[in-house]
Amino acid sequence: AERKGEVFDPNKAYAYAATSGLVNVLMSKAKVDAALGPWMKAAGGTALATWAKALIRSTVTGAIANAAQGGIQDELATKFNIEERNPFDPEKRLQDVELGGLLGLGHSVITGGVHTLYTSTGEALKGRVQPKVEIINGKAPITNVSENTYDFVFPKEGITDWGEITSKMAKEASMSIQPAPIRIQMGTHDESGNGFGWVHVHDHEKFITNEGWRNVSDYVEHILQNFDQIWRQPNGRLMLVKENGKKQIAIVELQQRQGFYGLTTVYLDRPNKDLTRKGKLIWERSAPATAKYREPDTS
Repeated sequence: AERKGEVFDPNKAYAYAATSGLVNVLMSKAKVDAALGPWMKAAGGTALATWAKALIRSTVTGAIANAAQGGIQDELATKFNIEERNPFDPEKRLQDVELGGLLGLGHSVITGGVHTLYTSTGEALKGRVQPKVEIINGKAPITNVSENTYDFVFPKEGITDWGEITSKMAKEASMSIQPAPIRIQMGTHDESGNGFGWVHVHDHEKFITNEGWRNVSDYVEHILQNFDQIWRQPNGRLMLVKENGKKQIAIVELQQRQGFYGLTTVYLDRPNKDLTRKGKLIWERSAPATAKYREPDTS
């Protein structure tokens, strides 16, 4: 304003700053999405096709977005009477393209490297921790627990999944949850009663058998196959509820990278228990599920 011999207008300055800032945020988001997008969906970071797609997408989007960002900023400077600029200046836009392309390429290389390291480490761990653990008379062997924490417990020969949160359930829950199978890992259980998985669930064996169930396996399988409600807890875990007189409850947690829900624990609650204190109801079966597994004999 001083250079032009005008009176400084703070409202105009604030409007220009706000508009310019919004443009920067939107364009930066486009560039970040282009760099991260392919890797967020990639199963593994070592595939040549994944790398090619990610590098091309990030480089091209970075170049275009940076040039557009520069042009829009020049146009805003002119419109808000800050100074005269040419949004189509070929020399400036070429510089924007080169810089944006290089930044996009660099971001994708860094992101891809981190993703490759992360997934390769996960695959190595996955190969180590998933040997078959058989159920014997409803119980899994729990020797060498510390070495088998992440082993899968199989409900039946050759079957890994104990249940599933289906795509239909996720859709009915307005996609607030991710569809995925439900699996059980060997888990842990300490002296204070904390833990997760098969070993932790077996700490509840007495109350389960006292309710008429033959064993822990039957009770767990019954809930995970026949739950009628899904509640989201404040910590992000899901509470699967099957009402059969009392509330039969299983707590599961999404293992995002491995693509399954892992069982944390199971328990039983009284029929009139108010679950709204423990979470928010996000899905309810429209018709009662046909029980796939035997109900306990309580006669």
